[in-house]
Amino acid sequence: AVSIFRQQLKPERHRRDDYVLPAFDRAMRRLLAGPARPRPEPEPRPVSIRTDSMLAQVAADSLRVSGSVSFSLTDHAPDDEAEIAVTIRYVFVEDDRTGDDAEITVDPPAGFRPAGGGNEFVGRLARGVEARFAFATEPYRNGWTGELRANAEFVKDLNVEQ
Repeated sequence: AVSIFRQQLKPERHRRDDYVLPAFDRAMRRLLAGPARPRPEPEPRPVSIRTDSMLAQVAADSLRVSGSVSFSLTDHAPDDEAEIAVTIRYVFVEDDRTGDDAEITVDPPAGFRPAGGGNEFVGRLARGVEARFAFATEPYRNGWTGELRANAEFVKDLNVEQ
């Protein structure tokens, strides 16, 4: 009778997946692996991207992120002026991976026009001038984690002179 009573009191065994901590696992892996090998020097970037964002509570259970993303040509840009394609997204992070995109409104500066779908814009950027895009997400649940993603690429001239 005592052994049956002990079996009934014994707590269930938890599965490892119930308590995985990805950030802690990465930190411990780096700690146990020892000193890291030197990383290769990154290529110089022709476009500088600077973000400024603010998280605000909208309701008891929802948040909104708003702010701006600024783009400018660096000293590594080949020309003093270039046409660039800009993409601004706010994505949810699920289990350490990129999830769905959040609904986001982007207000482009003068000289930039919508291109393609979503929040993609094309415009000319001159050295010494900063193009500032304002953005705001729609409210989302406060238990979700998000990440702002901004990208800029030079637009290739498709007109080939013969």
